[in-house]
Amino acid sequence: MMQSTTQALDALNTPPAATNDGPSLEHRLFLQQAQRIAIIDNQIKELQEERESIKQQILVSHPTPGTYEAGALTVTVKNGARRLDARKLEKAYPADKYPQLYKNALDTKMVRQQFAPAALEAYQTASSPTVVVA
Repeated sequence: MMQSTTQALDALNTPPAATNDGPSLEHRLFLQQAQRIAIIDNQIKELQEERESIKQQILVSHPTPGTYEAGALTVTVKNGARRLDARKLEKAYPADKYPQLYKNALDTKMVRQQFAPAALEAYQTASSPTVVVA
């Protein structure tokens, strides 16, 4: 488990002021945090790959959909989701012959081309800031 910021600062055990000898305490903490995120991301990736591999093995050994007991656990094998293939439907049922199957939608790409960015600010939303470590 990652240390809290305070614990990490305490663990560095150096004065908070920057010196000519190296990076400041805050910068070293920042480096530790970035390195820890990279380690966690790698562990998550490895675990997801392992989980997917195990699921594939279960599908090979239990290909029939159903519920199976696995000790205190229950494993459920489900059929894959069924989705409509919009491209196939569009070819088989074109809009000019079947207009009732289609709806008008705002073309946001065209809106961006037609309006100045400042004019669109009132119509924009923003997601939360994110941190990416690469």
